[in-house]
Amino acid sequence: MRKLILVGFTLGLISISLFGQTYKGASVDNIKSYKCFLRINSDSTIKFVYNFQYYGIYCEYLGIIKRLNDTLYHISANMTTGQYYVKAIGSGDGNFGKDSIFIQIDSSRARQIKNIEIKYPDSTVTRQAIYYYHHGKPIGVFKIPVDNYIFNWKMNTVNLIIKTDIKDNETGKLLTFIARYSSKVNFTNDYNLDFDVVIKGKHLWTSGNPPLQTGHLKMRMKK
Repeated sequence: MRKLILVGFTLGLISISLFGQTYKGASVDNIKSYKCFLRINSDSTIKFVYNFQYYGIYCEYLGIIKRLNDTLYHISANMTTGQYYVKAIGSGDGNFGKDSIFIQIDSSRARQIKNIEIKYPDSTVTRQAIYYYHHGKPIGVFKIPVDNYIFNWKMNTVNLIIKTDIKDNETGKLLTFIARYSSKVNFTNDYNLDFDVVIKGKHLWTSGNPPLQTGHLKMRMKK
């Protein structure tokens, strides 16, 4: 009995030593497309971020990590901020209409949007985020009017620039999202993410079914 207690206590120490740590790495494909960041807090909550700069992809998840055995852990998280590439866009997609762009947003995140710019080939229109409040309360969708002709017939010349109060984990600078016609932006916790990771020493990698968007990841503890 005494030996079992000592073993359990030792395993607990190994687990605790991982918390409060930050890991950085990339996807394991040939060009390491996705850069990733994972912070494990002392209360077992986590912040998981991945980005693919070429396509303007940036996703942030908040959640929890649970220990399954000596080296295997399970992460369960909800997306709080996301910009990602989609192959097909249409009025039925929910992000674009003939004369408007829509951005899904949770009320808890709405105040982090500073302003929204629509850049046309020869002009820029700026809209303050405060215009998207109703009786002082943030609404669940930002509806942003756009030039019907330019947006639908010259869509590759129009960019939606969203300036936020959200800090980039890497640089500490405030994030700015550039939403092109083939991208999709959400500030919502409607998307769930569940995956397992193995942590050994200073190394961390995904196990089993990886995050769908990134595929398998490898990370190293940040000094």
